[in-house]
Amino acid sequence: MRYVIVLAALLLASGCISLGERTAPADNLSGMESPEENDTGVPEPPPPVENRYQANGFSFTYPAGMDIEESKGSSSGIFSGSKQLVSGQTGEIFIVTYLDTEAVYGANQDDIFKDDPTKAASDFLQEDMEEDQAGGLLSSAYDVDEQSTFAIARDGAVAEATFKIRFGDSNKSYSGYAMDIYVPERSLHVKMRALALDPQQAESIRDGFLLSFRLE
Repeated sequence: MRYVIVLAALLLASGCISLGERTAPADNLSGMESPEENDTGVPEPPPPVENRYQANGFSFTYPAGMDIEESKGSSSGIFSGSKQLVSGQTGEIFIVTYLDTEAVYGANQDDIFKDDPTKAASDFLQEDMEEDQAGGLLSSAYDVDEQSTFAIARDGAVAEATFKIRFGDSNKSYSGYAMDIYVPERSLHVKMRALALDPQQAESIRDGFLLSFRLE
């Protein structure tokens, strides 16, 4: 069973990925309460810098202020988030897809994945370099580095590669991280794509996801 998602193309077509310029609205401070005070005189707590998303059997954090969409099924799901800059351009894109490998591929194939989780994660990512099933991002990139692998808790394995991509006719380049995770204990395959116009922000989204990834 193929698990093909053309999410990035849909985001671009629907305007969620914006490449054009937009005039920023003029500031209107009249009648606004000071951000440091409220009716009680107690300073307001600072806004959160990240939110936690609960998927099927695991959770992770994503940057606060992102516009998000989600879809959950019995054996798979999709999370997508994006954040626009003041100019109107999309500055950040974050996509996470997940599936139950036993339900999707069958018990026999899942047993093969479990025999070598690192190879399973690496093979998943290699396939995505040819036809990315998480938004088509990795397979549309113009520059992809060699993948690396490492272990995570619960005998899980991660395969990762960095990449660069442009959308449409834009000459602006997004820096991205592609990550495929396989957790044999849960028969869980997770794909993560984090990209941003600011390379440091792309890295921050990637780090935040990895450090906050938690099986429930």
